[in-house]
Amino acid sequence: MPNIGVRMVGIIGLSAMVALVLTFFAGRWSAPEHVKVVTQTVTVDKKTDDETKHEKVTKVEVKQPNGTDTTTTTIVDDSEDKSTDDSTVSQTTTKESSKSSSKLTISALAGVNITSPGSLIYGASISRPILGPVTVGLFGLSNGVGGASVGLTF
Repeated sequence: MPNIGVRMVGIIGLSAMVALVLTFFAGRWSAPEHVKVVTQTVTVDKKTDDETKHEKVTKVEVKQPNGTDTTTTTIVDDSEDKSTDDSTVSQTTTKESSKSSSKLTISALAGVNITSPGSLIYGASISRPILGPVTVGLFGLSNGVGGASVGLTF
């Protein structure tokens, strides 16, 4: 009976390890691959000229009893030159995150048969992600061996 308890602890420990690894890969897969932050600063300068002109003309004619005429002209200029500079600054920040879409991977394979050295074996494989980091694929070799593959992307 004590062996059953040890086996249960081993199975629970192994299950916990598998759950931990799968949680890691799920988190890694769900994170965005690329985050792009774009900050735009726009400065607008506006200059306004407001010119107000006021001229005051005063003309005084004086006739004196001795027969002389005196004319006095006074021009007063109350011009105001108002110039204002307005400056407006606006800043916009945009944050974009993107994930890569599922991609097909094609690989070239090459190897040597260990049992008969000197013979070159070549082939190709193709794989595609199906669920998060899990990929499945097919392969074929020049010696007639073919098969399927299952893998994790991280």
